[in-house]
Amino acid sequence: MPGAQAGQRVLDAMRSDSRPKLFLWADCDPVLPLSVGERFASALGGQLEVVEQAGHFLQEDAGERIGRRIADWLSSS
Repeated sequence: MPGAQAGQRVLDAMRSDSRPKLFLWADCDPVLPLSVGERFASALGGQLEVVEQAGHFLQEDAGERIGRRIADWLSSS
């Protein structure tokens, strides 16, 4: 898989970061399916939230929703 090595480097770097993590993952992503997001959140101890009716480009499919969610999450942390 072409991106596997880069993905592993990111995973290793994020494992060493103890800050809270929020994963926003689309329910209809054809490139990185929800199961990938579930594995990342599980491996890193993060909070996973599914963005419904969104595809691979969350910022285009649900920009306002994810922007509000990120702002809320940051202000509550």
